[in-house]
Amino acid sequence: MGKSSKTFSVVLRLWGVQILLIIISIMFMGSFGGMLERSIGRKVYSVVTAFIYLGTYYSRVWNAGRKDVKNMVIYNNHHENQIRIKQTKSIIIGLLAAIPNIAALAVYIWASATGSSIAGVANSIFRFLQSAFVGLFGVDTPYTSNLPMYIIVTVLPIITSIPAYFAGTKDFSVTERYLPMLIYKKEDGNKNK
Repeated sequence: MGKSSKTFSVVLRLWGVQILLIIISIMFMGSFGGMLERSIGRKVYSVVTAFIYLGTYYSRVWNAGRKDVKNMVIYNNHHENQIRIKQTKSIIIGLLAAIPNIAALAVYIWASATGSSIAGVANSIFRFLQSAFVGLFGVDTPYTSNLPMYIIVTVLPIITSIPAYFAGTKDFSVTERYLPMLIYKKEDGNKNK
């Protein structure tokens, strides 16, 4: 089962992350309670949950890039080391991980365009899958559509996977570089004073 099983393993983990974050987002809805009745409250809710969602997603894809580099052979080309990395892997991971969201969006678009009676159900399913971003969605009416925002939140994880995987292949950590106070480092207890 070569590399494809590793890619599929990453995708399965990302699907698991999405399920977990749907549960967390729904739990946060209870915490935000009355705030969700106001426009600003919905936006604050979505910023918090989107940060958790995209941060977790970024971390998983970053780890995949880092593991791929560790498993690759480094070729020496005169004076420089070159790492041969399949650059499309980040896009493949992002696209495969987004299959449930893309499918739900496609059904919603089809149902809305054809006037199908399942448009409301498709809209609810999509909102459930994207519950981290639900505060950014308005109410669908014939005059205001959420379709542009639906498309943005569907492609956002795909776009996030590209820099995350690349940063992982370069072992570049935003947290270590710019937020070192957030990283716990065990102190050596054998220091001589």
